Order: sequence, then C-alpha cells, then structure tokens
Amino acid sequence: MARSAPTRAAPRRPGFARCLSSGSMTAQTTVPRLASFTCAGARLELPLMPASDPDSSARAAADRATALALAAGAFAVYAAGACRTIYVGDSGELVAAVHTLGIPHPSGYPLYVLLGKLWTVLVPLGSVAFRMSLFSALCAALAVGLVYLAARALAVGRVAAAAAAVLFAASPSFWGEANVQRVYALNALFVALATLLALQWDAAVSEDKDVHRRERLFVGTALVCGVGAANHTFLAVWGALFLLFALVRDRGLVRRWRTLIAAGGAALLGLSFYGFLFFRSRQEPRLDWGDPETPGALWAVITRRDFWPRKWLSGPGDLLPIARDFFSSFAVELTWAGALLALAG
Repeated sequence: MARSAPTRAAPRRPGFARCLSSGSMTAQTTVPRLASFTCAGARLELPLMPASDPDSSARAAADRATALALAAGAFAVYAAGACRTIYVGDSGELVAAVHTLGIPHPSGYPLYVLLGKLWTVLVPLGSVAFRMSLFSALCAALAVGLVYLAARALAVGRVAAAAAAVLFAASPSFWGEANVQRVYALNALFVALATLLALQWDAAVSEDKDVHRRERLFVGTALVCGVGAANHTFLAVWGALFLLFALVRDRGLVRRWRTLIAAGGAALLGLSFYGFLFFRSRQEPRLDWGDPETPGALWAVITRRDFWPRKWLSGPGDLLPIARDFFSSFAVELTWAGALLALAG
C-alpha cells in the first residue's frame, strides 16, 4: 500500500500582535487620516482620527459655562423688572397679535407672533402681556451670552469679554427693550447669533483647514439671517453686508456656486415664515394690518410701502445730525468711561 506524502503546513505569517512586539511592522501615512501598515508582506490600511486638543475643549467648555452664567444672571435681572401690563407704543398691538395670531403693522413680524404664541402657551404665568415681557427678557439674556462668545471668538480675554457682555447688558437702550413687549430683544438675539457664526466662519477661512466646516458656517449664517429677517428686516440688510464681506474675504467663494446656492436656499427657507401672513390673512383674523391676501399686498406689508412714507435720509443735510446723534449715543449707552475704553480697545 503506497504511503501518501506528508502534507506540509503552510508557513505561518506573523500575527498583527507579533508584528507590533517584534518591530517588524512598518507604518506609512499615505493620505491624511489614513495609515498604511505593512506586516510580512500583508498591507493593512486603517483610518486615523485627528487628535483632539484637551486644552481647546476645556477652554470651549469654560466659555460656554461662562456665557450661560452671564445669560442666567441677565435673565434674572430683566425678569425682575419685566413689565406686567401693556407697555407704551406698539406693545399693545403686538400683544394682541400674539394672542389672536393676528397681523400687526408692517413688516408683520411673523416670527415674533409665532414664537410669542408658542411661548405664551408653554409659560402660563400671569397675563399675556407679562409673558411676552418675559419672552423679551429671555431673548435679551441669550443675546448677552452670545455677545460674550463673540468677544471670545475675537480672541478677547475672558475677563474683558465678560465685561463687554455686562456692559452690553446694562446699556440703557438694550435694557429698555429687554423687559417689555417689543420685537427688538428677539432681533438682538439673531444679530448676536449671526455675528458669532460670521466670526467663526472668518476664523475657519483663516485656518484654511476644514472646508466643509467653513461652508456649514456660511450656510448657517445665511439661515440665521433669513429667519431673523422674518422678525425684523434689519437682518436682511445685515445678511447682504455679510455676503459682500464674504466675497471679499474668501475670493474663491464666487466659484463655489453650490455653496452660494445652498446659502441662498437657506436664507429663503428662513424668510418663508412670511408665508404665515399670506395664509393667516385669508382666515380674516381680528387684527389684519394691510390685508396681505395677495402677493402684491404681502410685498407691500413686508417692505412697509404704505406704512412709513418718511425717508430716513432726505438729503446730504441730514448726515451731520445723524452722525451727531450716533456718536453722542455712545456716551449715553456706555457712559463716557465705557466709550473711552471702547476707543482704546
């Protein structure tokens, strides 16, 4: 009987752990975040995660905690003095619009009406007027926290950034809007948020590392401007100025048409809140300023065509008093000491 030849075992390749212990493994980074390992002729590619900076994470966490503390302190102060009844000016009209889901004077302020209605339902504390005063207090307090974060984004020290936020919180005009039923506290919140995102975008452009993060910040800023403009049209002007700045700051942006289209779509998505005026007007609410049931009437309400005939600038002669009022307001809002510190900074 013929004896079969003994089978030879295939030569064993050293295992991955043996390569590590024997030092027979060579590593070579082929592309960013990808490492190629060669062990006894076998090649293995593993993704590499970028190393996180614990100091940077700790600083960011500390900044968020400080911003939250500043916002909480500001809210406590504003809420303590919140107006418990109807304030002067257009506050009565705005409270009525929130309560009845109506349409106040142009530009209609649909975001304020919708958010205000939601707030008054979720916070059944006191009268509707008092609830809307608390809503302004919350928006203003959040804006204070965002001002601190914006200052930190400019590489301002923590103490100086906190001082800037407190000075902003205590400025007379801002404080005067922080506890009454008006749209300006919500507007300040969106301006502060858009400014913070714009500063983060600018920093991302300077670093020139994460292109996707830079584009997300750009589109996010456009979205905030669109949504904020549904509360006050000032954010539309702010957004247009930011676009001009972005095109100058990032010369390659004009060639990234997908990013521009995405930003435009995000802004239009935010502005879509104005559709509330069109559909709500067709339901004949008790308060229906301008009756924006047609596209033409809706545009007239949004642009204040028939509401504000007075021109902001009638001629060159208006420039001097406007400039005088603007610069004199620094002493009123910041005191002379604060104004001098601002100039020194």
